Amino acid sequence: MSGPSPAEMAVGICEHLAATTGFTWRSDGAYTATEHALTIKTVPAGPDVVAAVTVYDVDDDPDPRQVRRTFAVQVRFRAPGRPDAVDVIAQEAKDALHGEHHSRFGQVPIARCARVSVAQLGPDAGGRHERTDNYRIVTARTQPGGTP
Repeated sequence: MSGPSPAEMAVGICEHLAATTGFTWRSDGAYTATEHALTIKTVPAGPDVVAAVTVYDVDDDPDPRQVRRTFAVQVRFRAPGRPDAVDVIAQEAKDALHGEHHSRFGQVPIARCARVSVAQLGPDAGGRHERTDNYRIVTARTQPGGTP
């Protein structure tokens, strides 16, 4: 099966969110205390505001001629302050992801993206509130030469 890998999808989401929201993406994971960090899989101790992107399932089309893949993606958010502060940053990401279609997340061609669930997790050990949002992302078929 060809198509983007889970790692390529995670990076593509981080690049897309960095380009369309107030989050910052650095592949080395180095952030200042005041930045809104984008990470892959891990929720670091700092900064306080974090969105961690995890690709947790890939569904390949059983037709070997297809290059379309469906990814299950979880974004775990954390924010200090009021309990609803985490909802504000999650909404910013939802506005950038949900309903996106026939576009690209970084280098990954996207057919469509939809948020499918939300779970409030409560505060972490430092009193910062957390939640997760889950998305289904279908990649676009590519034509010879790599264009969607």
